[in-house]
Amino acid sequence: MQNKIEVFILTYNRLQFLRQSLESVLAQTVPAPITVIDNHSDDGTESYMRAAASANPLVEYVRNPSNIGYAGSFAKVLERAKMPYVMLFHDDDILHPEYIGDANLALQKYPGAEMVMSDGSGVPSAAMNAGNWAKPRRAAFLCKDRNAAVAFHYAIGKMMFPTVVYKTENLRGAQFDALNSIGKIYDKVLVCNALKSGPSIVFTDKCYLRYRLHGGQDSNDISTAVSVSNVSNYLSYFRGQMSRTRLGRMLFALKTFKILRSLFKITNMRNKPFPEFARAVDAQIGLPFAAKICLVPVLGGAVYAFERLAAKIYARLFPKTLI
Repeated sequence: MQNKIEVFILTYNRLQFLRQSLESVLAQTVPAPITVIDNHSDDGTESYMRAAASANPLVEYVRNPSNIGYAGSFAKVLERAKMPYVMLFHDDDILHPEYIGDANLALQKYPGAEMVMSDGSGVPSAAMNAGNWAKPRRAAFLCKDRNAAVAFHYAIGKMMFPTVVYKTENLRGAQFDALNSIGKIYDKVLVCNALKSGPSIVFTDKCYLRYRLHGGQDSNDISTAVSVSNVSNYLSYFRGQMSRTRLGRMLFALKTFKILRSLFKITNMRNKPFPEFARAVDAQIGLPFAAKICLVPVLGGAVYAFERLAAKIYARLFPKTLI
């Protein structure tokens, strides 16, 4: 099988995690070139990576002369990418050894596909290892076009950001201006902006990715918190994207309360009463009526239960494929 994917790993001072991450990508059954872009780490990453690049022709090491941030390193990915598809893998996660191969199979089955991604499982850092992998079933959701993909990511949401395989030309041509106003919860917005009109594939198996749960995760960093404005801009983005269809408008209205609560829980806003947080968001963008009803305890429980049922029905009816 011809590989169409190259992998980039952006890193900074995470050598204790990077070792496992790099080894998991090197262990793929279908080999892929790997470029590690280092934001001027001072924890031994440089010596480790220079040795790794010297020992393996698949590995390239790029060290930035200073810390230019995620945006700067991301720009370098766009400059250096050569293959038709590109993957931005995290320096603290572990990839299933068959993922690159199965992603290539998906691209072979659907030649017009613009993106491949998968679900995954969170694992505490102390329990993270690269052994005992389950055999993937290769079952997948098939998003037939961009509208379907946007609705899928908002309403079902079985996508892990480190697994996304982008069509390189799409990523280069995407508009990312909205990301600055959204902050750390930009992942699904970036994914949707990197889609044009073609299909995308989402593997349902959680075994493809083990994402590390640890105190150093970006969502745990209170110093650069996600604000009410970030959450409001996130919801406004998806409202604009999903308002193009009747189903999209309905899914947005039903799902927004759950999305809002999820974003509240993963940020430092969790120390603030949720109704106060929701009212602040409502004041900025005007929440759907269904989301505001959920703030009323008795009515909210009923709407929340209906939303969960609607999401399950939508997931059942959503087109599926076997790669």
